[in-house]
Amino acid sequence: MASSLIPFALVVVGLSLLLLLLVFRSVIVPLKASLGFLLSVAATLGAVVAVFQ
Repeated sequence: MASSLIPFALVVVGLSLLLLLLVFRSVIVPLKASLGFLLSVAATLGAVVAVFQ
């Protein structure tokens, strides 16, 4: 399961970055959105680990 999480996350972030680049025609907005998504996923995984430890 863990081996498939990283490629899946890369595909999701990459496609959303591409779509946001096309829609907003800016670089800053998609980068901030992608960074926010990655930080929220990391925080969620950290919370799950903290609960189960």
